[in-house]
Amino acid sequence: SGMGLGTVRLEQAEKNGANLAARLNATSAAQLRAIPAEQVQAATKIAPPAAGTDVTAMPPIWVAPNVDGVVMVADPGDPSNKVVSSVPLLTGYNADEAAFFMRAGPMSSEQFEAMVRKRYRASADQLLKHYSHATAQEIDRSIGEIARDAMIFNLMNWAEKRTQASGVHVYTYVYDHPYPSINGQSFGSFHTAEVPYVFGALGAGGRTFTAKDREVSRQLQDSWIAFMKTGDPSVPGRKWPAVTNDHPKVMGIGA
Repeated sequence: SGMGLGTVRLEQAEKNGANLAARLNATSAAQLRAIPAEQVQAATKIAPPAAGTDVTAMPPIWVAPNVDGVVMVADPGDPSNKVVSSVPLLTGYNADEAAFFMRAGPMSSEQFEAMVRKRYRASADQLLKHYSHATAQEIDRSIGEIARDAMIFNLMNWAEKRTQASGVHVYTYVYDHPYPSINGQSFGSFHTAEVPYVFGALGAGGRTFTAKDREVSRQLQDSWIAFMKTGDPSVPGRKWPAVTNDHPKVMGIGA
């Protein structure tokens, strides 16, 4: 999902471990091992962020892949790093997963501008020229477009550089099928909204799924299984090109 793994460096991982031990009143590895898993989970839990949360100010995740120079020798989020396993990669994101964090309810033009300046700093003036924000409708649309454009640029920029550095085929996608609403409220194609479609687990959670949902599920499963079998997510009638310098295309997945 996306181009990074949220890694931490060895030094930070060790600090996280020491902080966790202090939280749990443990002074040795033996004491840590004796603590029930539920207690460790409670001590490391981070609540999901509310809409409009400044994600740059959120507390760090306690447990993350550790770039220790031994097991994980380099951060895979850096596309120039050496590829250890030369296998194709399928990576993408959901259309609405980033915009949620920028929405904090109704927002004035002044509040929108302040948010953009805080997040994008030196680039803020340029951004504000290109994303209209005179009305509530324009602000809501621009929030979605800024999130979309940031995600797609990062995805394609990473995939092109990864392909150049490694020669490994990279396939990219954006999933934009909205998850069914509940109680009249929809969150669109939010983070993980595709997972029930991948596994064909539609019908849970009090939502109404239609034939269109089942069609999207089959489409996802066909491409994912083709990729698992062959290293290429193309299926008959739907060629999915790998990213190249002169062919930086991304596959759209949805209804």
